[in-house]
Amino acid sequence: MALANWGIGRTMLAAAVISLIGAAVSMAWAPETRDLPLHECAALREQPAPAKPLSSRS
Repeated sequence: MALANWGIGRTMLAAAVISLIGAAVSMAWAPETRDLPLHECAALREQPAPAKPLSSRS
């Protein structure tokens, strides 16, 4: 739809801008892994929060 309304030039420019924004966000939010071995990089995944114990009703 954008190609028909905007033309090829503006459509490609919009795609480039969206890609650059995505690259900037990825670089800003990704953890630094430059000097880490692969097994330590894999351990950087967020661990699930521990389950809260059920309250006992007496």
